[in-house]
Amino acid sequence: MFTSEACTAAAVVIGYAAVVIAVFPAYLSTYAPMVAEAYLPIRREFGRLLPIPIAVIGASIGFLRLLGRQTLKMQSEAIPWLAAAVGGAAGFLLQGKGWPYTAFALCLFAIAAPLLQACARAVRAPIVIGGLATVVAIGLYLSSPAPGFPPLKERVQALVKQPRLITITDHIGLGHPLVRQIGGTWVGSSCAQLLAAGAILRENSSQPTPEERARLDSIINFERRHLLADLRNGRPNVILVDTYLLSTFEFDWLAWANSDAELKLELSRYREIEDVGRVRIFVDRSSLE
Repeated sequence: MFTSEACTAAAVVIGYAAVVIAVFPAYLSTYAPMVAEAYLPIRREFGRLLPIPIAVIGASIGFLRLLGRQTLKMQSEAIPWLAAAVGGAAGFLLQGKGWPYTAFALCLFAIAAPLLQACARAVRAPIVIGGLATVVAIGLYLSSPAPGFPPLKERVQALVKQPRLITITDHIGLGHPLVRQIGGTWVGSSCAQLLAAGAILRENSSQPTPEERARLDSIINFERRHLLADLRNGRPNVILVDTYLLSTFEFDWLAWANSDAELKLELSRYREIEDVGRVRIFVDRSSLE
């Protein structure tokens, strides 16, 4: 436990915590309680998540066995990497979201375990081909695009060149990497209204107590206040509005925003140009003149 590697890892964790406490105290006092209330409860079923780590770690162990029995002995150099993959699997399951990037550590360490062993010896061609196919499959999984979003690059560029962009959605995949692809400027203070989505889902799918509902309503109002500030300060000329909640349920995000009188006034400066799949495109009226 007191090797240089373990001490370095501990120093990074402690240093990170110290920086958060000293530089970003609002995270602990304001955001962390909202995250615990509205974000952490959003989880996929455990049974739907389990096949991914089983498949990835199972493939890693299978290749290690093909490379020789000695690769699975406790003194083998592959064992720490395999143990790290198990740790990555635990993190993936504990987060419970199922998003590909949360499985990155699991996949990286599971690939490294047999790969480092294979590099040190001659390997038969079928094993090489199977290993490469597995790595490609894992890479495709980790690179899978956001679900259900239509291609928007050409449509947005045809309306406004290098726009100031913002989205009204709970999914980061609507605005990113689109804003970089079109050479635009992101003017939001956050990537999405994810906390609001979690609060809305909890209010509609459970029976919160009056105290819980009051906390959830305050989170929703918090997100509306931030969106209002972003519209006033960033002056976006393109707004992309989603029509789904957590990519699962149909939901009118525009009506959600317009339920606030000040937000409705700000949004009245925009005109809906078209809807593409699940996305509605709004453009500042002054940009159309």
